[in-house]
Amino acid sequence: MIKSFIRRVRLSFEVFFNGVLPKQNIFRPYIITPTLGATSFKFFVPDVESVAWYDINYQTVPPELRLLQAITQSHYHVLEIGVHNGFHAAMFTSLLDPDLGIYHGIELMPNCYLSALAQLKLNNAGNNFHLMQAAAGDKTGIVSYADIDSGNGSVVNSGGIPVSQITGDSLLPYFNGRIELLKIDVEGYEAFVLEGCSEILAQKPNVAIELHFSAWPGFKTTLEQVFKKINLEDYHGVFFCNPNSGELYGLEDPERIRPFNLTDLKKSDNMNVFLFSKKYFRRLPDEF
Repeated sequence: MIKSFIRRVRLSFEVFFNGVLPKQNIFRPYIITPTLGATSFKFFVPDVESVAWYDINYQTVPPELRLLQAITQSHYHVLEIGVHNGFHAAMFTSLLDPDLGIYHGIELMPNCYLSALAQLKLNNAGNNFHLMQAAAGDKTGIVSYADIDSGNGSVVNSGGIPVSQITGDSLLPYFNGRIELLKIDVEGYEAFVLEGCSEILAQKPNVAIELHFSAWPGFKTTLEQVFKKINLEDYHGVFFCNPNSGELYGLEDPERIRPFNLTDLKKSDNMNVFLFSKKYFRRLPDEF
């Protein structure tokens, strides 16, 4: 009887002070410190999905992160559209010079936006790092979004939650008129985002874009529409595939970094393309 009473009192105190029931299968956020060669930063792991994505062995640097390191110089002005939980935002705090570099991120999911804010705070990002909770597209206005898969959000054609939409070009004043790296991960909305970045693309920035082929039919998007705003003659390009979708389409060793060409892009469902602008790179870095 007394022991039972003591357990109940202890439970009440723990619930009062901790705000959660103890000894339950409840996820507790925590902090990791990924080290990618000379690049190191802190990352706040906010949910269960992020554990599998980010709390991994970085002894071998994943291809996306290797390419981001190679395509980014410390003085760059970087626009990231589709920030998710802010892993790359945290990484850019290490890659960019706090005085010369400028970073601006856009994320439509409120919970992801808050996580990304935490990443910047955790890494002591300075005044040149900014985030905005909004969608990006081909015009300003109001659109709807939904959580489509494991915390990934996307603009949807019907239903969903209203959110303000802006264009990438409208953010140029934040960058003093210039952007050297445009990074996009928008779950199938790529063509619309690129349409709203016409002025940016005219500057021939480096481009890092994740393509979500399976989502394109819902937006009536084609491969040609996605790349119509980018003059591929101005770039050295490489790509790699999501391992699951690459294998599904019969692509051997899908995560191997390959030379960019539109024919191979049709062999996978989920793919990362990195376009190194000839304005900044005479040729691809030797490692690729």
